[in-house]
Amino acid sequence: MDWKDLLEEYSIIIFKESEIVFRSKQQGIVPLIQAIEENGIEKLAKSIVLDRVVGKAAALLFVFFKAKKVYAKIISGSGLKVLMNNEIDMEFEKVVKNILNREGTDLCPFEKATIKISDPGEGSEEVGQTWTKLPKFAHLLLGCITLHLLWVHWRHVIRLNPFQGDPKLPTSLVSARLAGSKSWARS
Repeated sequence: MDWKDLLEEYSIIIFKESEIVFRSKQQGIVPLIQAIEENGIEKLAKSIVLDRVVGKAAALLFVFFKAKKVYAKIISGSGLKVLMNNEIDMEFEKVVKNILNREGTDLCPFEKATIKISDPGEGSEEVGQTWTKLPKFAHLLLGCITLHLLWVHWRHVIRLNPFQGDPKLPTSLVSARLAGSKSWARS
């Protein structure tokens, strides 16, 4: 099966040593942020990424976790330049000048945030900060964290309510993970 066929069903798939470590049907940079949060940069190092749309922000994140190869249906010129400058092997179908927002009226907010950034560490921090500035994305992440916590609760028979005594726990997690956190930073 060709990599292009895999991207018909999923928007992003990340392989490491021939095993899928992450996949999602969700659009935008959201799934990539989730992949980093769920797996950590060490587990994603030397992975192969299949992504429908790669802009500069996503390319900086791929360089940050040291992806081995990137396959993209669409890649922006600035995303292509980031991958080339960092010697990440790639294949793509189409190069576009810019990645636009969902309405097609302006640059993607993550592209706009990373437009002058070339350092992958700085880029990952800027993506995290931009994430927290976009309320609809923050609410989406909060929902994902809450669903994940409920799944963990159900799977692992937790004796105590994890939210007991701290009704703002999911918000605390968002703040700790994305707002100024260096959780993606290498030591």
